[in-house]
Amino acid sequence: MPYRNRGLAITALTLVATLTVGCGNSADRYFGNETSKNTMPSQEQFQQLMSRPTVEEAAASNEEMLRQLRERLSAELNVKPWIEKPDTASNYGGCMQEFSEVHGWDATIIGSSLWSTEAALSGADWQRGKQIAKEIGAQFGFTKVAQESDQQTDLWLRDDFGAELKFGSGNRTAVSVTTGCHLYAEAKKRGTPRQGSTTATPPPT
Repeated sequence: MPYRNRGLAITALTLVATLTVGCGNSADRYFGNETSKNTMPSQEQFQQLMSRPTVEEAAASNEEMLRQLRERLSAELNVKPWIEKPDTASNYGGCMQEFSEVHGWDATIIGSSLWSTEAALSGADWQRGKQIAKEIGAQFGFTKVAQESDQQTDLWLRDDFGAELKFGSGNRTAVSVTTGCHLYAEAKKRGTPRQGSTTATPPPT
């Protein structure tokens, strides 16, 4: 996956604009635990990430969640057709704020493409859409409500690793998701931290 800019769009009207900057790699995603992770020694940070799924596994799970969400919205609320916006998937090239001591070639955050449709939700349909998003999200561990606005028609859900699912509808309906910080499969298989600068950008894969 190419290493693109950190943004990921989402809010439909607002959503499409908000999403471009809304999925930042910010430590506040850990709910009041802003500094504990990035002050750990590198070995301790690495070992904490060892207990998580790999980033490849997390990204694949997120894609399945988005697929199920799109299908439910289409089936129950006639929200379709969905279009994948080109060049909106992203690889953050590391987890600098959350796990600053872990090498950028060992761990990263991955954002999905932005999926959107011209069909918009409001009123009772928006309420049902939120319920569907919460139901699907909960099946994949996204149980924390980070932001919910009926006026702006957007909903952000998070999991225990800082991943973010964003769903919204203004003039359009849009969905996207980013992982939290996870080790690459190769790093998890190795089981020990990579040596060298933590700021280097990983080579394209």
